[in-house]
Amino acid sequence: MKKNIRRIILSILSVFIASFITILIHIVVPTNDTNQQEFDSVFVKVFSFPVVASIYFIVLSLHIYFVILFIIKKTNISYKKIGLFTGLSFALIYLFGMQEVVVSASPFNEYGASYILYELIIGLSDAVPCFLLSFLLAYINRKNTTSNVLRIRRIEYIKALVIAFSFITIRIILYYTGIIGSDIKMYPQYVIIWTVLFGFCLSISYLLLKKLLSETHYSLLIVGLAIGLNWIWFNIFIGLVCDGMLLEMLLRGLYDIMFILIALIPLRIYEKKKMSL
Repeated sequence: MKKNIRRIILSILSVFIASFITILIHIVVPTNDTNQQEFDSVFVKVFSFPVVASIYFIVLSLHIYFVILFIIKKTNISYKKIGLFTGLSFALIYLFGMQEVVVSASPFNEYGASYILYELIIGLSDAVPCFLLSFLLAYINRKNTTSNVLRIRRIEYIKALVIAFSFITIRIILYYTGIIGSDIKMYPQYVIIWTVLFGFCLSISYLLLKKLLSETHYSLLIVGLAIGLNWIWFNIFIGLVCDGMLLEMLLRGLYDIMFILIALIPLRIYEKKKMSL
């Protein structure tokens, strides 16, 4: 009992430290002169930008903590591999997610090398602490096991392709219907390229987590509660700091994940029928 309490305290402490380090990195990295006065949401006005940003990163880190706890409970794979694959899964999302072509939400007037470098630095500022935190949390909550990661079955690669193409399809529909804001009219080729790349980024993140969890019924949980919740919360940041953007940014992530889950249901039904034969 005392050991479990100690692990919880150390884990929560690690989450707060990692969040603080992430915020500190964002402050000191040489990005650009982002004007915090443009952050005008009701949350920023009431609590201030640093407080809102801190809460955002703490929630993001807490989610990683709960995902790792779930994985450790359900597998006998060593903590090093749990930290590695979980850390890479989320780090990829942050790194490539920051490259979404939304110039209006950046300090730049046009898309180009400066924009890519700016978003790369911010992405790394999120991804590196997340990767290190995953290792630390896996170590703190480790079990005495050294099992190898699981072999990916063929159907999991099919699911990964479904994830990629579902994301690409729903995003293109949302872009051209205007349901979500985008720069598709100004930079159509770059928006489409990012959409395709990020769709496959989600696929890779899924396969990384699936190597840790073998049971077929974990597929929807991985997409919905692990990758999905993290991606939705990742999108919400702009909504938390910019007035009138919260609902749009919430729906942005929800549309992505809901459509992917719906597309995966037929494969899950097929698996269940195959197992019952």
